[in-house]
Amino acid sequence: MMTMISNVNWNVNGHDRLGWDGVEHQQYTVKSGYSILNNEDLMQTSEIFQLLWSLKIVPTAIVCAWRLLLDRLPTIYNLARRGIQV
Repeated sequence: MMTMISNVNWNVNGHDRLGWDGVEHQQYTVKSGYSILNNEDLMQTSEIFQLLWSLKIVPTAIVCAWRLLLDRLPTIYNLARRGIQV
């Protein structure tokens, strides 16, 4: 998180405003969002998911593995992070 914060470009001479870093004009479009989602890391991840969904195993096992890869299993940590008391 510190790396992300340190990479922020601070505009000290202007007014605060929202901007989208996906394109030059800083206006969000579906096309700009789609192009960011198609980066190389996501493509590698999607290959993993394609392999997972093509497996010939019980669908509940596939869903469990899918949730595990996305860190969406209801662990104590994940529930607490979402504000659910255990």
